[in-house]
Amino acid sequence: QQRQQPQQHPQRQEHQQRQKHQHQQQRQEHQQQQLQRRQR
Repeated sequence: QQRQQPQQHPQRQEHQQRQKHQHQQQRQEHQQQQLQRRQR
């Protein structure tokens, strides 16, 4: 997935990682909400 290219924008990579992390968090929250609904 990671292509070999000169790291011109280290900030860009950080941003991508942050986006990924945020997405994961959102998914987790969604799963938790579903679980709570099931329990009711």
